[in-house]
Amino acid sequence: MKATRHSITTTAFDEYKSDSFTKASSAFALGIFLDYSSILQGWDLKPKITWTQNFSGSGLVGFGGRDEKRLTVGADMIYLGNFTAGATLVNYLSSADLNRGRGSADKDYLSFNFKYTF
Repeated sequence: MKATRHSITTTAFDEYKSDSFTKASSAFALGIFLDYSSILQGWDLKPKITWTQNFSGSGLVGFGGRDEKRLTVGADMIYLGNFTAGATLVNYLSSADLNRGRGSADKDYLSFNFKYTF
């Protein structure tokens, strides 16, 4: 049996051949998460910074291509332990390179979150 999908050709379950992707990939992440209580009356601040980098291989799904790097910076403000407002910026630092399995050039995004617990 032979199947081809996304430039991946397989003839048996354990065989894997691709021009862009590898069978396995490895990455590491380093994060700093801080907690500042009562920076203003009733408000707590929780900033976070995360660096993620793929250093070996290129997966079909998940983190992405070889040598892909991203920096995530965000913060949450919490009021009296009930209301949370936050923002997170994800900055992809790698450029598109189809030979290394990185198909997208611009995947940066900014997200906002609001939560109320009672």
